[in-house]
Amino acid sequence: MKGGLGGLIKQAQVIKLKLDQLKDRLAGEEHSASAGEEGCSVHVTVSGRQQVRRLQVDPAAVADPALLEDLLLTALNRALDESRAKAEREMSALTGGVQFPGL
Repeated sequence: MKGGLGGLIKQAQVIKLKLDQLKDRLAGEEHSASAGEEGCSVHVTVSGRQQVRRLQVDPAAVADPALLEDLLLTALNRALDESRAKAEREMSALTGGVQFPGL
């Protein structure tokens, strides 16, 4: 019985190591999204940790504050959604689809 428990613990340690490595790799990735039309748009890049890395705003977008807010929200949400979806796909592939709380 003890060997079985030891094997299970070792397997859990291997999975944790792989998850930590995956989190580090995903953190270094970037995801970009845009909103608006050429000449009046917003471009956003976020990290795999869902932190904004770059934000570019075309000067024409600044002239209309309400439009600028909409463009920023749209571009940010698209980039963040892309980042989260990538992390979910990678985690699911690693865990065989099993969901672990806090991951």
